[in-house]
Amino acid sequence: MFPDPSISAVITATRLLFTAYNGYQKGRMTKSDEALRNEVRSRNEKIRGQIDILYSKAHKNKQRKLRGSFQDIIDLCDQFISDARYGLSHSSNSKHDAAVKMNKKSLKMLIGHDFNTLDKLEKCKEKIESIIREIENESTESELYPKSTEIRSMLSESKHYFSQRKLIMYGHLDI
Repeated sequence: MFPDPSISAVITATRLLFTAYNGYQKGRMTKSDEALRNEVRSRNEKIRGQIDILYSKAHKNKQRKLRGSFQDIIDLCDQFISDARYGLSHSSNSKHDAAVKMNKKSLKMLIGHDFNTLDKLEKCKEKIESIIREIENESTESELYPKSTEIRSMLSESKHYFSQRKLIMYGHLDI
């Protein structure tokens, strides 16, 4: 049996992140920040692509309520992608004044927070994949709609959680 290609992609992304996380400790905060933002943006773009497929299927099946829910998720993905596009000073090559002031405890908290952000996005992707399987099995709109609202909530929570990263970097948030 051949290994799942998505596992390979996750391993590669994780390796890149570990490389980037070395930058946290060696003072290359800009590169680490950019690597995380790129990974968050990439995962959101993949989620958006999956939701686009679900939106098309809901449209084809004339499931108006479900289609509206998927449109809300698409809009949320677009906002999340936009938020992840920019660093703290809204420049892709910004210098982080906060990086110099971070102590070891804050640094550990930031790294944990970043991994939790990625984990939340992974759980969201898994939930979307389960809906894809269900929609292919001819599930009804009334069965799928609550799951789509759950995905919207999960993604919204992930977006909010990601936005807390700035507060951690400036020392305003202890989780």
